[in-house]
Amino acid sequence: MWRTGTVYEPARLALSGSHGLRAQAQSLAMQAKALERAAKKTKSRPSRIRPVPGEEVSTQT
Repeated sequence: MWRTGTVYEPARLALSGSHGLRAQAQSLAMQAKALERAAKKTKSRPSRIRPVPGEEVSTQT
């Protein structure tokens, strides 16, 4: 099939598109895992925030 003066192969284009979506999904999964690790790491560390002199310290988390 021809489209705009070039060969148009819908099956090849669909396969190519699926590879791109799969790579994007994998990248998003890696980003999610990295954020989960960072959240876990941050949660396990003690707070370094120092209270302002004269203000009440909140113990809420």
